[in-house]
Amino acid sequence: MQLLAFLFFSLLLDLLPLVTHAETAGSARLEARDFFEGQVGPVQHAEDLLTLSLSGKYNLFDNIRILIGPELQLSSSPQLVEGAWPLSAVGQLRDTLLEVRDDATHFQVGSMIKLWEGPDGYNPMDIATVKNFRDPLSPENLGSFGFALNGGEGAVTWEALYVPYQTEVVLPGERARWLPRHVNLEF
Repeated sequence: MQLLAFLFFSLLLDLLPLVTHAETAGSARLEARDFFEGQVGPVQHAEDLLTLSLSGKYNLFDNIRILIGPELQLSSSPQLVEGAWPLSAVGQLRDTLLEVRDDATHFQVGSMIKLWEGPDGYNPMDIATVKNFRDPLSPENLGSFGFALNGGEGAVTWEALYVPYQTEVVLPGERARWLPRHVNLEF
């Protein structure tokens, strides 16, 4: 999956010289968190979190657009997510895709986040767009690689989505403040 994401991202970068209009933005967010109530065990009582984001919209022609939206999160608390690094690092492509439109249809391929339209508490698209539950009180959506096609005629609209490579859900790690810290899903 990582090789496929790298190849797809490389293809998008190769198409950038054909761009007719471009919008690019980036952001860096630094958060410091202190947890006042102590817990026993190997739980961190403070955390610094740096989030680096990039977003870009690049029009190749009137009907072809490249969207780039990678994000990287670095945390001072080791093992908040499973891994061997001394610091916690989570990177993802989020909305990084190639989009082709015409009058009646809209086609997307790449890493995408799909949201259900409406105020429902249950989101059926959580099957295709999984969550980062590193902090269960503020979960974030993770992009999954797939193909989307939608269109419509008059009052009738339709949408098809195929996700061949699902992104894994990120659960709290061994040193997270959230219980349970270990989850074994046996089938």
